[in-house]
Amino acid sequence: MANISSNEPGWKDATLEYLSRLPVKDWPTQRELTKRLAISEQFYRYQLQLEGASYRALKQEVRMTRALHLLSSGSYRSIGEVSDDMGFCDEHSFRKVFKRWAGCSPTRYLIRHSPPRTESPRPVNSRYASPTAR
Repeated sequence: MANISSNEPGWKDATLEYLSRLPVKDWPTQRELTKRLAISEQFYRYQLQLEGASYRALKQEVRMTRALHLLSSGSYRSIGEVSDDMGFCDEHSFRKVFKRWAGCSPTRYLIRHSPPRTESPRPVNSRYASPTAR
C-alpha cells in the first residue's frame, strides 16, 4: 500500500472537492466518474473504502453540507426550493434525510441558526405613532 503524504488529497477529498464544484443535477454516477478518470469502478471503490468512505456517502455529505449552507444563507424562499436544488424528488424526502443527518428538521435548524431579527423600536406614546393612528 502506498504511503500518501498529508499534503496530497486522497480519493475521498478529491471526490468531495469535485462534487462540491458541480450542481447536484450534473453529478456523474460512479460508473461515469470512473470512466472519466480511466480507472475501474472496483479500484475506485477500494480506494474510497480504504479511507472509510463510499461514493454514495460522499454525495450525501456534499448535499447536506450544501443544504445547511443554503438554509442558513437565507437566499431561498422555502425549504422546498432547497430540496429541489439538492436534487430530492420531493420536500418530504429532503426533510426526512435532513432530520436523520442534522438531528433536527430543516425548520428547527433555521430557527436555531438564523441571526437574531432586529425590530425597529415601538413608539412609547401615540405622539410617535404613524399619522394614520392620530
